[in-house]
Amino acid sequence: MRALNIAVVGLGQGGGRIAKSFYDNGSMGLFINSAQVDLDGLDVDDSCKLLIGDGSGAGKDMNKSRADFEASLLEASDKLKPLLEADKIIVCASSGGGTGSGICVEVINLLHELNVDDSCTIGCLVTLPSVSELHSTKVGDNARECLGLLCDMSDDGLLRPLMVVDNDRAKNRADVKSLRTVHHDVNSYIFKCLDMFNVRAAQQTPLACIDRSDLLDVYNRAGTLFVGSEKIINIAAANDIQRRVERAFQYSAFLHGDGEIKASNSVIIIDIPLWMMDGPAKDTERFLKSINGFIGTELNTTVHQGEYESEDVDVPNLYVMSVLDGSPRKLIADRLPT
Repeated sequence: MRALNIAVVGLGQGGGRIAKSFYDNGSMGLFINSAQVDLDGLDVDDSCKLLIGDGSGAGKDMNKSRADFEASLLEASDKLKPLLEADKIIVCASSGGGTGSGICVEVINLLHELNVDDSCTIGCLVTLPSVSELHSTKVGDNARECLGLLCDMSDDGLLRPLMVVDNDRAKNRADVKSLRTVHHDVNSYIFKCLDMFNVRAAQQTPLACIDRSDLLDVYNRAGTLFVGSEKIINIAAANDIQRRVERAFQYSAFLHGDGEIKASNSVIIIDIPLWMMDGPAKDTERFLKSINGFIGTELNTTVHQGEYESEDVDVPNLYVMSVLDGSPRKLIADRLPT
């Protein structure tokens, strides 16, 4: 059970793979590609696929994919309209290719045109190319152009929110089982990072909880969304606890916006192991007090916090979602210098 009904639009090969992780877990989806071979490789219903152009692909030519999409505008509109029944649509793309990079902004603009009553919020999840992908100068050029346009849209309040995932960091954090499964494993990791909050917002707990409105306060905010997590090993060491909470707000596969972390609205989830739930209440209360001590001194805006028992963890796991006003131009420039 989930608090929000989220639909996805997967653009190109990379965006399609990310969107399929949502689709496989019940989200409505549309997969748009200029390469027939990529669409054929997606195990989704044919009604959820849209081929643009002649099926030969974009060849990393963003202008070609834009022209192909323009020629399919009416069909794209018809297939996108049903997705607006969701609470939120996330447009997924890889920023270095030809199709996703080329039509990402066009698809977002079309969704805004179709969303006449503003009943559905539009966000974007885009990947930052890994260092190894940048051996091709075209990948870097495409990524700079695509991400620059998306940052402009984010700063203008047209994306609620923008999410930029660093491919290298995601591979390091995901449980990658083999070369054969690397894309599936990384995309599943990205999905789970976001889905965690959607599931918890619909879950009962004997402790403090977050609800749908709490999640919407952050997830539907204009700006750059960040998701981080930390395991807290020593629940009796206040300084270590607060250090790990701080790390959760700083290190992740998701890029931070350029704004101040202290100025970000946040959702914090703490998964508590069964042995703590069944142990002395004063120990857990002291642990939670240490977390709240950091929140009270370091965060100056609205913080929604939920605490949940979990049989899947051996030590407390902390998850944070925050949205900063600024787009992540500085971090993007570090990877993609001009």
